[in-house]
Amino acid sequence: MQTSYITFVFFGIIVLAVGYWLGKRSRGSQTQMPMMPDASFGKQNMVSKTSVQGVHMNKNDVHTQIKDLLSRSQKIEAIKFLRLQRGIGLKEAKDYVEGLERGFPPFDIGD
Repeated sequence: MQTSYITFVFFGIIVLAVGYWLGKRSRGSQTQMPMMPDASFGKQNMVSKTSVQGVHMNKNDVHTQIKDLLSRSQKIEAIKFLRLQRGIGLKEAKDYVEGLERGFPPFDIGD
């Protein structure tokens, strides 16, 4: 009985060690993934690649792009686009996009 208990503990420690090692190894590959992957499935749904790659657009171009996305019923894509362009928080971007959607004049989102 004593031998089976020691064997059980030994294999349990081995399983935990291997699990820990595999978990550490898989976390390293997750840090290579982009922070916000593009979830669009067709070109008509995608935000222009230049804006996603970090090209800073002026206010009028950002405003035009957001209105275009809203006209295609892509509110979430518009919020993502604004966050990427201006580096603002989710609430600010959502308020801005919803204001445009309702027809309110936009507030200042920076240069």
